[in-house]
Amino acid sequence: MSAASDAGHQEHLIPVEVIREQTQAVFKKSPCLFQIELCRAQLCSQHTLQDIISTASTGSGKTLSFLMPLLFNGGKITIIVTALNLLGEQFGRQLESAGIAGISITASNANRATFEVCGIVCDSPSMRLTQIKAIRNLEYRVVIINPEILMQVVSVACSAAPPAIHAVSGWTMNA
Repeated sequence: MSAASDAGHQEHLIPVEVIREQTQAVFKKSPCLFQIELCRAQLCSQHTLQDIISTASTGSGKTLSFLMPLLFNGGKITIIVTALNLLGEQFGRQLESAGIAGISITASNANRATFEVCGIVCDSPSMRLTQIKAIRNLEYRVVIINPEILMQVVSVACSAAPPAIHAVSGWTMNA
């Protein structure tokens, strides 16, 4: 679905120049048209509840495309699932340089303390304590996580949550 072609949700489209200017101001990069259209499609999909699939070659600017909607989504939290730790680190660096609060969940911090919602683990260093509080209080705008860790977290959440929670049980790539 193209955001531009969804006539029923035209009121949700942000003008191209506004997206370009805000992206330049915050991320210090000038987005190309495919990135702007992808940003618009993501923002529109929040109203239509439709999925978006986008493909682009390595180095074409997908990372910026994922981050641009943060500038226009009214403070909503974004969860980015990436199988590559290096890509997660790239997201983290761009968020940090833009002044946007985010956390990358990796094997080193994917533990009970990071996801604790009932209390705070007191045996952590102060920096760790801050992260736990921030996750619990929804202070991060972006959470970056790999599929394996996500499935572990969703599995734990589903075992204690109402049946309305749905989880992806596998990843498939069709040629």
